[in-house]
Amino acid sequence: TLTGDQKPQLSTTGFELGPGASNSVDLPSPWSGRFWARTGCSNNNGRFSCATADCASGQVACNGAGAIPPATLVEITVAANGGQDFYDVSNVDGFNVPMSVTPQGGSGDCKTSSCPKNINSVCPAELQVKGSDGNVIACKS
Repeated sequence: TLTGDQKPQLSTTGFELGPGASNSVDLPSPWSGRFWARTGCSNNNGRFSCATADCASGQVACNGAGAIPPATLVEITVAANGGQDFYDVSNVDGFNVPMSVTPQGGSGDCKTSSCPKNINSVCPAELQVKGSDGNVIACKS
């Protein structure tokens, strides 16, 4: 996670999710920032790193560092005093994994925002990022 606007970071700036796992993160109001998924992660001699969307902190926590593109982003703005919130899935920093965000509660006609397809499978050759096995693991914007 990365908090924007030079505000304090959330209580967690990185966490591991296994297959089928979930995690909840409480957001203060107001708040603005982004979430992303890192892939191909490993811990070598105490130094944590990922093949895609790494934040180069050397740890699971990003500690105020953002994702190194390409990275699929979920961007969220929580308004102050019950105002209108905003959220989206963005490929402005490229693509590494399909993502979606679905609001719960609130009012209005809030819908899921997603990029559910694997863009890596159709990424033009000049934008491809390949892993050590030669497979496309991310697509630059």
